[in-house]
Amino acid sequence: MADSDTIPQRLLVLVGPSGSGKSTAVRRLVREGIVVVTPTWTTRPMRPDEDAAAIEHVFVSEELFREHERAGAFLTVVSLFGLPHMYGLPSILPSGPNEISCCIVRAHLVPQVRRQAPGATVYSLDLPLSHGGRTRMESDSPEDGTRFTRATEELILGHRLADRIIQWQQDPDARYRCILEAIHQDFPGTRM
Repeated sequence: MADSDTIPQRLLVLVGPSGSGKSTAVRRLVREGIVVVTPTWTTRPMRPDEDAAAIEHVFVSEELFREHERAGAFLTVVSLFGLPHMYGLPSILPSGPNEISCCIVRAHLVPQVRRQAPGATVYSLDLPLSHGGRTRMESDSPEDGTRFTRATEELILGHRLADRIIQWQQDPDARYRCILEAIHQDFPGTRM
């Protein structure tokens, strides 16, 4: 387990069910130099729309994951939705003076992250389950039906634990502007 002194003071945590736009938002925030993202490590296979070079996840074998877990490389480790895949959050990467450290986690991990980083700011990205979230969750793989059945639970938990709820908007640019406005208010001095 990492020393809590290594946790950045300015930490943005994004939560939300699959299809809520967490990865899309983080990739854009990274491109614009606003955040430095710490990827979660996972043993789950990549989905068809994911790339091995994704900034938000490191896809590894179970053997390599367990090796890092035994070495204490993760702040927290979890298996979700009754699936066999493991997720680990390594030590949060520090940010520069005008940037924010950022990670994407499932709502279930927020209490563990807050124990390590009490000042973390959590944004829950909302997703109407009648929208594209259900299609995404049901089309990726057979086990994704399990993820959909838990999505409502995850939304409720994310909303309960979040400092801000970023409401769903059909227009991705409008939603991104909402995220930027929230960051501007919550993290003064951040490069925008």
